[in-house]
Amino acid sequence: MKKQTGFTLVELMIVVAILGVLTSVGILAYEGFVSKAERDRGCVMVMPEMARDLELHKQAYGVYTTDFDELNRVTRTSQTWAATPADDSLQHTFAIAAGPSGSINTSFTITCTPTKVDGSGFDGSGCGVLTYDNFGRKGGNADTANGKTVDSCWR
Repeated sequence: MKKQTGFTLVELMIVVAILGVLTSVGILAYEGFVSKAERDRGCVMVMPEMARDLELHKQAYGVYTTDFDELNRVTRTSQTWAATPADDSLQHTFAIAAGPSGSINTSFTITCTPTKVDGSGFDGSGCGVLTYDNFGRKGGNADTANGKTVDSCWR
């Protein structure tokens, strides 16, 4: 009898199963990375820039504004601020709320809300709505039930 070489069908099936598990883990990790990259590019990096322009508006006019057209009058970059970014690939919207002191807006809060959300109302990263105020405080409503904190969403 000759000695046969090669793989058995069982060995090949085990290898295919292992590759399937590794592929599924890789796809999930990639989706989380893409979601975080969209949030970072769309919210985390943009909101402090918008806050700087709100400060410029206050220096020029004495109050913070909630109107994006007014904010665009003082922008120091080529950025055009809008509630819905012109770039369709960014999956979020902005809102500015100014806090009154009498009739003068003396504080603001910028809110970045993801528009691409799962069934629970959070973006794929579990970070949800992020906020930034005139004191530079970063906040939001992270999915704490799944181990997400506001600090981890701002990293």
